[in-house]
Amino acid sequence: MLGIGGGAPFIPIIVTTAKSHVGSSVGLMVTLLIITIFFMPIVVPRILDGTSLNSWDIAKSLLAIMLLPLALALAIKARFPGIAARVQPYAARLTSISIVVLMGAVIALYAEVILASASILPVIILFFLLAMIIGYLAGGRKQHARIVLAVGTGLRNPPIAILVASLYFPAQPIAALVPLMFAIIGFLILLPLAFIMRKQLSTGSKDI
Repeated sequence: MLGIGGGAPFIPIIVTTAKSHVGSSVGLMVTLLIITIFFMPIVVPRILDGTSLNSWDIAKSLLAIMLLPLALALAIKARFPGIAARVQPYAARLTSISIVVLMGAVIALYAEVILASASILPVIILFFLLAMIIGYLAGGRKQHARIVLAVGTGLRNPPIAILVASLYFPAQPIAALVPLMFAIIGFLILLPLAFIMRKQLSTGSKDI
């Protein structure tokens, strides 16, 4: 699920923290999200045979939960740009707080399950680091492009992976917890890196 889903909604948060190109990160997020919404319903049923779900079951969930809010947000921004500009900083803060609260709540509720599945943590960390390195190298020589692609490639899209895993494996909470653990690990790795990159970009601009 994580491998075939991209466009995590918190990509711009990390890029903003790094003081890199936020516009590019939003464009990458939207592009990856739209591709994922149409790509995942085609691929997942072929990977997971023997289930009662079909492509439309996945597609309608993704359209309702992911694409509809995105379309509404873009429509509001286009129709009321002034209001959108004033609301955006507060929405960004609310999103950051919500993510932290959600992660904390899930860790508290499923601590035993997470500890029992601790053996998969090295796999999650390795997968994340490899994905991030691939994105970083794909950015070429431009530091801002490297940052945006490293974040976008590394984070994947845990919310979509959680949604699809919950649809396919409702009786197995670990199926949905793995993408969540991936998101938590991603944040724990990327946030410190974002501050380091922020200092590097600031130093580089001063040198110029």
